[in-house]
Amino acid sequence: MTKDLENNFVSINQIKEVIAPEEFVKTLQTQAGYEGAPRQKKARTRTQKATGPGPVPSGTFQVIRYDYDYGDDVLELPANPPFKSEFRAAVYLPKDTEEAHPVVIFLHGRHHVCYSATLGREPKIQAWPCPPNKAPIPSHEGYSTAATELASHGYVVVSLSANAIYGIGSKQLPNLESTSRAHLILAHLDLLTEANKGNCPDLPLLKGRLDLNNIGLMGHSRG
Repeated sequence: MTKDLENNFVSINQIKEVIAPEEFVKTLQTQAGYEGAPRQKKARTRTQKATGPGPVPSGTFQVIRYDYDYGDDVLELPANPPFKSEFRAAVYLPKDTEEAHPVVIFLHGRHHVCYSATLGREPKIQAWPCPPNKAPIPSHEGYSTAATELASHGYVVVSLSANAIYGIGSKQLPNLESTSRAHLILAHLDLLTEANKGNCPDLPLLKGRLDLNNIGLMGHSRG
């Protein structure tokens, strides 16, 4: 706000003084001869603080973690131009049960994608895979507590790694990130479908364990 009352729209280089909005309003009211009614203060009473519900108790299933990792650049995501993505996920599975369970897909948000032991995260790296002597930040593992709790209630939780989308896709394709994430999810669902049929010898524990007619999606932030 400015004190230039005769011309409310002034260019930035004409501004000489900046005042708080409430002071500006008072100035306008004084100029217009408006005194205003005295404010009535509300009586405040102490009320009991609202409390949220307690955490949901853990379920009856024991949980095992059953990851798959096919590398940093084995999955080609369609784009213009296409780019290579990692194909890995952390899987949280109810233990000692043969029934098919609903599936929940977790997708993490945008984050730095590489780190080094000496420098920590590498904010300037916009490349994938990570350069030599750098390692991927495992953002998809950050949902371990929530995923374990869900799995204990009878869900199979699959938390996907999406570093390539944020390391390459966000730079080259700023308007197509959502499409890239959708393709990534569909690629994992294709793999899970084959594993559920028993067509993936390297994922034997997933055979017949996935109810792919019941799928939930959970994305955090940009995910």
